[in-house]
Amino acid sequence: MRTFDWIVVVGAGIAGWLLVSWLFARTKPQEPSESRPEPRSEREPDARPHAPMLRLPAPDAESASSELSLDEIGRGWHSILGVPEGASVAEIERAYHSKLADCDRTRFSPDASAEAKRRAEEQRSRVSQAFEFIRPLRQ
Repeated sequence: MRTFDWIVVVGAGIAGWLLVSWLFARTKPQEPSESRPEPRSEREPDARPHAPMLRLPAPDAESASSELSLDEIGRGWHSILGVPEGASVAEIERAYHSKLADCDRTRFSPDASAEAKRRAEEQRSRVSQAFEFIRPLRQ
């Protein structure tokens, strides 16, 4: 190949690379700046609580009291879900879905009292916390 041919090939390669880079930059979804975590300074204290809590979004202030510590969940997840400690993944999932169905029957029943619905919501929160605790450990 002649020198001129090499110049054309390299120039076309660079132009193609620039075009593709520009297209990727235009089509890539941009993250909003609020979702990026701010860097912590080394002097800033750690914001995590000393007693770790598994937190789920609470629909109201009353159900916020249903949060359990990791220690409580670690000791009692099997009793919350109603399974033996050595239960298989399938048994745990079956019990979890069964407990959620029981809670939802009460929560959405037109005949249930407000107190029964509140207790069902708290029980549902505990069941979800216990399942979220044990699920990664058993997979």
